[in-house]
Amino acid sequence: MPGSSLRFFSRATAVAIAVAAVHPGPGSASSGDGGIADTDGGPADPADAWLSHAGRCLKGVFDMEADFTEEVISRHGVEVEAREGTLRLRRKRRMRLDYRRPAGRVVVSDGVVLRAWDPDSETAIEEPIRGEILPLAFAFALDPEGAAGFGARWLGGARAPDGSGPAVVELLPEDPHPLVERIAVTMEPGCPSVSRVVAVDRAGTAIRVTLSDPRTNVGLGARLFRFDPPTGAAEVLP
Repeated sequence: MPGSSLRFFSRATAVAIAVAAVHPGPGSASSGDGGIADTDGGPADPADAWLSHAGRCLKGVFDMEADFTEEVISRHGVEVEAREGTLRLRRKRRMRLDYRRPAGRVVVSDGVVLRAWDPDSETAIEEPIRGEILPLAFAFALDPEGAAGFGARWLGGARAPDGSGPAVVELLPEDPHPLVERIAVTMEPGCPSVSRVVAVDRAGTAIRVTLSDPRTNVGLGARLFRFDPPTGAAEVLP
């Protein structure tokens, strides 16, 4: 993103990861990697049943952690080596990403400010999340009402969370956003329900995030969602 880009970390990645926080199930749908169908949502759209299912799964979930794999995919294929690490989320828009590959990279939100640390350049970057799509994505991650502001439509797979298989639901911002064009969510019939998320920006680049080994209500403390850069580190402020 021009101007205040997080250099090693795309905001579209944060959107994808935050939406993905409704933990993975055992399967995956074959049409969930950004292929968008031309079907219109409506009162009878199967997306309604799947979102209601996700809301039921989220009730009583206040924090979570999981392993994640992140890939950046252009129109021509995978652009960078897959990144891996541990994701931690807590309600009130708090998030922490600790990367194992590349090692040492950290992205932290305390609910107000997003901070990123790049050990290769020894640079800490900070920018507010107020007014961005991130707060809405965080809300969707751990709040059954968090899909407000998105329209949804079913793209394929099972028409209901009845155990017959996964489905792919597309989320579209109701108001045009300069970064995110659409988000495709692979949803499973069990709880937790989301196994993969693909966030596509307006240039056609997709961030694909897959979660594994989720743990819920593990008691993540508020201090975990604060980050102080090492003494002497270069800082880039908004």
